[in-house]
Amino acid sequence: YESLLNIVVLIILFLLLSKFKSRKDGIIFFSYIILYSLVRILVETTRIDSVLSFGSIHVAHIASVLFILIGITGLYFINNKKNNDIS
Repeated sequence: YESLLNIVVLIILFLLLSKFKSRKDGIIFFSYIILYSLVRILVETTRIDSVLSFGSIHVAHIASVLFILIGITGLYFINNKKNNDIS
């Protein structure tokens, strides 16, 4: 299942590449972090052999949520960054 979901992530990233002709640096990177973390959350919910957990919350879920927040923050700063080029 994880491989199929990663192929879906790849397709979404290709669609992002084709949609945004004037790409800013980092959009694909932060989008990948968000999408891959979503895949990890979905995959980890189906695992039975997850060893590390805090109560009923798996460490992989915590890490994935942190990476989603990092990805969203990165996209926010990329989209709101002023053009500091000296021309």
